[in-house]
Parts: sequence; structure tokens; C-alpha cells
Amino acid sequence: SISFTMDDQLQSTTTVEFSERLRRDRLSINGKDAPREAQERVSGFLDIVRKMKRIKLKAKVVSENSFPTAAGLASSAS
Repeated sequence: SISFTMDDQLQSTTTVEFSERLRRDRLSINGKDAPREAQERVSGFLDIVRKMKRIKLKAKVVSENSFPTAAGLASSAS
């Protein structure tokens, strides 16, 4: 196993927006709706956040990567 840092070469930017207008959590990755399994994983995490903050609002999560998702470049770690 080899690990290295590529400074600003590989980046992920993720935003989370809670809104009264949303009826369910939404997740998009690189401009596309994420698969149902990924959406459910994110909703599970958001449930923890909602419980901690005592809110019930649904959230829109948008993630943009400068590299292909699941490319073996630790995209899951970013």
C-alpha cells in the first residue's frame, strides 16, 4: 500500500443546506443524483445531526470532486 499527498490536485467540496422547503434529504455528486444506497447513508448521518441540534429539517447535500468518484484515489476519504 502506498499513500501520498497531492496538495491541491484532488479536491472535494461539499455543502449542506437545511431547508423547510425540502420534503426529503437530497444528495448529488458531481451534478448527478446519488444512488439510493448513498442517499440513505447520508440521511442516516443527517439524522444524527438533526437529533443533536433538535431540528427536523431535511437537507440538500451537494458534493463536487475534481476527480472521478470511486477511482481508487481515496475519493471516499476526501
